[in-house]
Amino acid sequence: MGPGNPGRPRVNKKLLCHETDALLQDIFVRVFKTRYGFDVARESTLEGAGERLATHPFDLLTMSLAFPVGDQADHPHGFGGLTFLRELRDGRYGDPAAKMPVLVISGAENLGKILADSVASLENTWDLNKPFSYKSLDKVVHGILGSSPDPGN
Repeated sequence: MGPGNPGRPRVNKKLLCHETDALLQDIFVRVFKTRYGFDVARESTLEGAGERLATHPFDLLTMSLAFPVGDQADHPHGFGGLTFLRELRDGRYGDPAAKMPVLVISGAENLGKILADSVASLENTWDLNKPFSYKSLDKVVHGILGSSPDPGN
């Protein structure tokens, strides 16, 4: 159990937080460390995230869809994150990374539909729309981890 978080499981897992907004990245890192006990690594570029995933094992990737890209016409819906997710699931960054759980956190409208229309294999891919509550985040994280959320939260 985590300090200050009675009833919440502490996981001993590695998370790669892939977010371009420094403030959001700080918030996500703090929440995943303190609320769930993840060992969190940060990455703010598509290239950096790909390199890390190809060379280091992670148990979970959190990412946004809105990554700056040179030519938005080359990317579904103009989102570089969708291209990255498709490449990840196609094995570009290695087989372990292709199968790892991914939590897409985005403010994009119709996020689930955008993902389903753009990425062939969404197995083990979760989505969460911004803004979100701790309750909805807990539900998704516990679903990813295969555990039940703490009913008291």
